[in-house]
Amino acid sequence: MRYAIYFTPPASDPLTRATQAWLGRSAFTGESLPALSQGDLSAEEVTTLTAEPRRYGFHATLVAPFRLRDGTTEAALLDAADAFCAGREAFELPPLEISSMGPFFALRPSRRSVEIEALAADAVDHFAPFAVLSSHSFARSKAAGAIRYA
Repeated sequence: MRYAIYFTPPASDPLTRATQAWLGRSAFTGESLPALSQGDLSAEEVTTLTAEPRRYGFHATLVAPFRLRDGTTEAALLDAADAFCAGREAFELPPLEISSMGPFFALRPSRRSVEIEALAADAVDHFAPFAVLSSHSFARSKAAGAIRYA
């Protein structure tokens, strides 16, 4: 089984509600939602264009997908996730903008954020004892500009 460390706003957050309406799926419940037309795009076109991101829902990747290292357990990983989140201070995101990331579009911060970069670096370091990452995945997760918002 593969795991990843993602951030997503709470289910009740306006951004979560807007993105799940656009993607046609709630990542919190797995419920499919009716496709909606968007601007000049028909509901059918939106369904086609959002097929891949619909699988994952709206999220920010902090640690790329990984397999558990031998000798670790999912329960220990979940405990580590609780410990990682405990006591974290909230911070403001820079305004988000739509940008191209290879073959798809994503919401990304409009400017560099030291807080986001520190959070992602802390996440990679914190979860490294659990993760078997390819060198490419690890480098991508650790790189300052590689925080992905999809």
